[in-house]
Amino acid sequence: MPRLPRGGGGAPAILRRAVRPVRAGWDEARRALLARVRPGSPAGRLLYRLLCEDFTREQQAVLAGIRRYRDEVRTEARNQALLRRRIHMLEKGLAMRPRRAVFALDYIAETVDAYALRHAHVAAEARRRGDETAPVPPAAGRAGGEAGSEGPPASRAPASHMPAPATRAAPPHRAATGGGRAGGEAAGVDDTLIWAHDVLARTFAACAPHPVFAQQEVRFAALPPPPRGAGPHEGTPAAADHSTAGRTRDAAAPRIPYARDLAEPPPVAYADLLALARRRRSVRWFRPEPVPRALFERALAVAAQSPSACNRQPFVFRVFDDAAMVRAVADTAMGTRGYAHNVPMIAVLVGQQRHFFDARDRHLVYIDGALAAMALVLALETLGLASCLVNWPDIEAREAALAALIGLEADERPVMLIAIGHPDPDGLVPFSAKKAPGDLLRYG
Repeated sequence: MPRLPRGGGGAPAILRRAVRPVRAGWDEARRALLARVRPGSPAGRLLYRLLCEDFTREQQAVLAGIRRYRDEVRTEARNQALLRRRIHMLEKGLAMRPRRAVFALDYIAETVDAYALRHAHVAAEARRRGDETAPVPPAAGRAGGEAGSEGPPASRAPASHMPAPATRAAPPHRAATGGGRAGGEAAGVDDTLIWAHDVLARTFAACAPHPVFAQQEVRFAALPPPPRGAGPHEGTPAAADHSTAGRTRDAAAPRIPYARDLAEPPPVAYADLLALARRRRSVRWFRPEPVPRALFERALAVAAQSPSACNRQPFVFRVFDDAAMVRAVADTAMGTRGYAHNVPMIAVLVGQQRHFFDARDRHLVYIDGALAAMALVLALETLGLASCLVNWPDIEAREAALAALIGLEADERPVMLIAIGHPDPDGLVPFSAKKAPGDLLRYG
């Protein structure tokens, strides 16, 4: 049965009012019927497909993401998903106890393929910007399999390819990533490429001799080491924050698995973290002054440290601070009525399915994105800013409206909206009594 019209768009108000009760009645009848079906039964699955189109847009996004992954991952260096996933897997192999003498045989060639592609892209971008010191990579033949295979087919790099590791390596520095960005590939320096280079070099040095590795070592060694930059953390908007954290930030330090220095206590005490969590509330009333972009970028540097499956970080924060655009974006959501007019900045957390070769990972855009969003809003609180995480329900008309407004691509899904601003000291916030920890806990 076709879905009843959702209204909206340019429909007159009287038509929307007429459609609303009909739509609500149909939706309730549909839900009541589906609730009576035995889950997992053939009849239930058939009925669900006939009566429910709620997952259509997600299915389309997943299919578009898989298609884009297969089209781009071996030809478009801006799609770093394969490289980041494989380098993450190599790091897990290096950190394993006991470490296997040889590992990654089935994907080491694919990893070098992805590294060479990224290397060529970064060098070309640097030369385009006029950086005469950018390395010119030699032609390197590919040894990988079919595009998007994520598997077979398929090294040991000279010591000069990687800085000598210290007895206890400094924590690797990771940059905030994004699309039209505040940091990243400045002056030919690319954090992903440096990380990939160092992990590959360490892998080749650590594994026992093997003909597959020997072949890939030759290809890897033919590529000049990537530029590392002179700063404490190239590409991160909040580099000053890293240098004041009491930790060594040496651009020349290898970005490989390391033993954390646990001699000192964590820099934030539990009581302070709990107090920060309790201070953070969903704020809907803001002062009118604009939010400095530099403050948001500092908060994003914290969000970028959030855990992400295979370190792919399959999301981007689309940030708007033009008053008219902020209002237009806020009005697409259901939960902003009554306060959208006083929001000075709004971020749309957008998940990108292009990072995944299979539908099995489709939920990671929501999981990884939510982890980053929580870190972001806590960081905003420390910077004197407040926020409100705005729920984004999967409603076709609103999805289409937001996609058209901000130019979402076929594989992109909104995860949530985040209203941001300086809090109005006179504005009230809901008490929002939380469940007791015991109500959220079950052992076994």
